[in-house]
Amino acid sequence: MVTFGELMMRLTPPNYSRIVQTTEFQAVFGGGEANVAASLALFGHKVQFVTKLPENDLGTSALRHLEQQRVHTDFIARGGERLGLYFLEQGMSVRPSQVIYDRKNSSIAKARQEDFDWEEIFEGADLFHTSGITLGISDAAREIALTAIKAAKNRGIKTSFDINYRSKLWGMEEAREAIKSILPYVDICFGGYLDAVNILGLKSSVSDGNREKLYEDLFQQICTFYGVKKVICTYRETHSVMKHSLTGYLYSRGEGILTTDSQTFDILDRVGGGDAFAAGYLHGHISGWSDEDSLTFALGASVLKHTISGDANLATEREVRAFLEHKGVSGIVR
Repeated sequence: MVTFGELMMRLTPPNYSRIVQTTEFQAVFGGGEANVAASLALFGHKVQFVTKLPENDLGTSALRHLEQQRVHTDFIARGGERLGLYFLEQGMSVRPSQVIYDRKNSSIAKARQEDFDWEEIFEGADLFHTSGITLGISDAAREIALTAIKAAKNRGIKTSFDINYRSKLWGMEEAREAIKSILPYVDICFGGYLDAVNILGLKSSVSDGNREKLYEDLFQQICTFYGVKKVICTYRETHSVMKHSLTGYLYSRGEGILTTDSQTFDILDRVGGGDAFAAGYLHGHISGWSDEDSLTFALGASVLKHTISGDANLATEREVRAFLEHKGVSGIVR
């Protein structure tokens, strides 16, 4: 599997402190596609993460982080000005979390097409994954991502795309144009109701009270308009900053919609939950599981990620399965 995107350093005040009051930060590495890569590697797949990192100690540290996660780094370009940063202030009780980006002119934002030989990168690959976050980094990153997904499609490689709109990266109109341009090359799309309505401009006559039928109608339109084969998402209910519920939905072209049972859980670290969900589904899909089993596993992986500190999901397939079977939830696994 191949994923393409930006790897950043995340800086978080400890103990749920606010940025304005802290005197120290905890540093970890993360990024949408890098998180997917790390999770897939932990599930036992050979994964190449493709990006560009600066030729300095921060870039080398980021590279070592990937290698520690068993992610292959053969095709990571080196050079450019800097490693992207983001600051995460974790919420508590009624106070929401917030993110501040410091990633302008990062190495991947200023990368060039010639930094990546997609013919060599895709040799023997089964799947390619990228996201709307990468499209929003810069014009250069957007063009490289489009070149990559076209190359993958031409080679018959399955393609996966997470819409992942980030309002702090770019405006809705610019995002709409870019995402519409990449969807015709996408087989598996991770995106939800707000993406369908706000970004793609789709409408439905189905009542909001019938969520399953509403999602089926909107996702069917995405498949019809753009040739996408599957649209997958979660529905999140927020009970408090620290307690959420998730339900998984999957629409497969010509086969209708599937849904999971809802899971309610407490949150240690919300960041990366969507990436864990995507990786969980892709693991099942590429392993030949049914859509129902893959979707259930994806939801379990996402729920467990919310209990793990850092950007990447560190739960193994065995641990996800144990959680889904309700083993070890209320005690110590000895």
